[in-house]
Amino acid sequence: MQFVMKDKYRRAVLEDLSNGERGSDAIAKRNRLPAKGVERAVQELRAEELIGGPEDELYITEQGRQVLSDLLEMERGGGQGEAGTGPRKFREQTGDESRKRTENQGN
Repeated sequence: MQFVMKDKYRRAVLEDLSNGERGSDAIAKRNRLPAKGVERAVQELRAEELIGGPEDELYITEQGRQVLSDLLEMERGGGQGEAGTGPRKFREQTGDESRKRTENQGN
């Protein structure tokens, strides 16, 4: 399954659950994110079986840990691939346009 880290909400949920947080309210407060966005991310991640458990006892699954590990490895530029895993490759794999550099837009 090719996982795409769509937004900061999903990433915040995975990172915080891997660090011991348990509820979406705590995750929203810690990351200063709107609760509705975090709840949506929790529902999406639960549907993809990357997290599990009831609302106040959320946990990250083994598959979720692997996805988070792969994402962090990709951001560090590690990993293996024929074309590398630099910023352009990261954008291609994740669809994340937030890391585009402004200097590439012309002078």
